[in-house]
Amino acid sequence: MASSNTTKTFYISPEESATTSRNSTTSSDSDDLDDLTSLPFPQPLPRQAFVSPDFSPATFLSTLTSNRFQTLEDLRAELTTLSRTIETELFELVNDNYTDFLDLGNALKGGEGRVEEVRVGVLGFERELQGLRKRVDGERGRVREVLAAKRKVGREIAVGRGLLDVNRELDELEGWLGLKPGSGVGGAVLPTQEQQTAEVRDEDDEDEEGGGKGVEWSSAWDDDIDDDHLEDSDDEAEEGAIPPRLKRKTEKFLVVRVLCERFGREHPFIAAQQDRIRKIKETLLVDMDAAIRAETSVKGKQAILRLRSEVQE
Repeated sequence: MASSNTTKTFYISPEESATTSRNSTTSSDSDDLDDLTSLPFPQPLPRQAFVSPDFSPATFLSTLTSNRFQTLEDLRAELTTLSRTIETELFELVNDNYTDFLDLGNALKGGEGRVEEVRVGVLGFERELQGLRKRVDGERGRVREVLAAKRKVGREIAVGRGLLDVNRELDELEGWLGLKPGSGVGGAVLPTQEQQTAEVRDEDDEDEEGGGKGVEWSSAWDDDIDDDHLEDSDDEAEEGAIPPRLKRKTEKFLVVRVLCERFGREHPFIAAQQDRIRKIKETLLVDMDAAIRAETSVKGKQAILRLRSEVQE
């Protein structure tokens, strides 16, 4: 039996070959497109990122995501394109509103006169303000001077009142001591110190004779009197030993001395009154010497001597 080899031959026409090639190419391109669309392409840069007043390039670059697949050249190109776009829009905006700008310029024409009037008015108002300021400054200085003069006059008035007090006290002392004619109340001459002391003693004697009648001292009262009462009685006895009129004259003289020291002995008025003060002092010391001679108790003499030392200082 004879063997025979059978060969099968496949024939592909040119049309079928081209179709197959196109299908293969299309399939490859679609696969590549699928691979490209899956990549994270950068989004367009937003304009709001550049509007912020405190825009910082370093901060802007740091906000870009780390998986942004874009080179610096591409980023620079995108920024350049964005800048040109904005310039174009601005140019178009100016062109669109050019007529309005021209109308605004035409409307502003002819206002130079009004502006000049306003400027002149402002300058005049400024000059008036300067004049008022000068007047206020002058009045302020004048008021300051008037207030200073008022304070000075007030001090002088106080000094004058004090000097009048000194003169009035001296007049009263001279009247009490009989150092001027017609002195005393109603022009009557006051009695001397010896006469006053005698009158006081007569009054005391009358009190002892009249008021002391019918009063008997009981020994039982001695137990009720303690040492404190005895000391108080001694002090009162010393003060009571000084004749009231002499004490009043001495106190007034000491008041006059204090007033004179307040104004100073070099004051013209005080210096002019030194002769009167000296006469009053001498007369007062003479009256005190008479009171000391008339006083019988030792404590009374000591009280008057202490008072005399105060006057003689």
